[in-house]
Amino acid sequence: MKGFLIIKNNILSKQTLLLVYILVWGMQAYGSANLSSIFPHNYRYKSFKNIYFPLESNIVNAIFQDDTGLTWIGTKSGLFSYDGYQIYKLAKETDIEYANITAIVQISKEYLCIGTNRGLRFLNLLTEQFENLYPATQVVKSVRSLAVWNDKLWIGTNDEGLLYYDFQNGSILHLPLESGKSKSIVYAFAPANGKLYIGSYDGLSCYDPTKQVRETVSLPEQFRKLMVNSLLWDEQQNCLWIGAEGCLLQYSFKDSHVETSLALPSNTAKTLAFDNKNNIVIGTDNGLYIYSRSLRKVNHVLRDLRNEQSLCNNVISCIYVDKNNNVWLGTDYGISLIIDDSAFQFIHISELINERNGNHFTHIYKDSKGGYWLGGTNGLLLFGENGDVKCFNTETPDGLLLHNRIRCIYEDRDRIMWIATDAGVARYDRKKKSLYITI
Repeated sequence: MKGFLIIKNNILSKQTLLLVYILVWGMQAYGSANLSSIFPHNYRYKSFKNIYFPLESNIVNAIFQDDTGLTWIGTKSGLFSYDGYQIYKLAKETDIEYANITAIVQISKEYLCIGTNRGLRFLNLLTEQFENLYPATQVVKSVRSLAVWNDKLWIGTNDEGLLYYDFQNGSILHLPLESGKSKSIVYAFAPANGKLYIGSYDGLSCYDPTKQVRETVSLPEQFRKLMVNSLLWDEQQNCLWIGAEGCLLQYSFKDSHVETSLALPSNTAKTLAFDNKNNIVIGTDNGLYIYSRSLRKVNHVLRDLRNEQSLCNNVISCIYVDKNNNVWLGTDYGISLIIDDSAFQFIHISELINERNGNHFTHIYKDSKGGYWLGGTNGLLLFGENGDVKCFNTETPDGLLLHNRIRCIYEDRDRIMWIATDAGVARYDRKKKSLYITI
């Protein structure tokens, strides 16, 4: 069993935590798959570990994990590393100490390539010093995106279009879509089916290594002028997900069919990634979207000022999924991190119900239908078998209690739920989903 959900509030006591631990270990036979099924699939994105940087560096543009597991972060003002405990600033007393770091890739076991608004830099991982490793790349002025593919370093720039550096012959080459037209901003790369797909201000294009040419990908008329901000190859469905202005598109390689899978009005899909549940995680200027391909449902996650563990900012510029399936969200105010398969997931009560008073949970009960009842000093919560959450207290009209203090939760042989409070006993009507005062 991988874990159980704990509802976190400011007055959760040691006794309550002990009760939850006992409950968890006592229900191992029930199985983690059944436990997780009662909670909506987006609950994983309700609570984050937030990582903050010095104020001038809090805007995060790029996140990358090297072969040793160390995480590198590119910010608006400098390069940082993170070892799981604290952050360290790199490149001190160099010309890029306060540079805008926009992209990070690993080009060999020993070197990272760092894209900045001042060109390319190559970091020796052993010495943590920058070296002039490939002099030909010094002509690059301002980098927007990077990729390593087909023995080449692909460089998307802000004002020079697309370039690549050939590691074998040491040459650097421009690849404009049209002769004389090379000024388009290149936002994203996605290798797929032996080709490299490129997202830019001019739309979608691809490079075919057999033809050694970059060509525009033909899209339906309504999509041809879209600015393509992000790309994600879906090997399972043999398609390319395209993050554009106002929508998420799905491009099929089989028949070149394009359809709008998700509308994002007044938003831009700035960054895309798959999590380990096969959801598409989408970063925008208006929070985080989690798109379930299997359920064809979308959930929208925003910053909640009541919860210190909520998303640290609504502007998300980069998403990175590391080797351990942890999801890193680079925002305009630090990083929000989802740690995969942690033993316990903490969710603030305000994320479940529109309540600000919190609760001190003292009783947990699993009924015969698979629902979980949590009672405490401020009423009752019911996690239904379908994932819905319902609150009962002295103020809820369809579940009125005479007192918020819950003393006992019990299900009889007829599968009727009984709730004992300091002011009487209530009975739960499953059909009407309401409580009725009995005693």
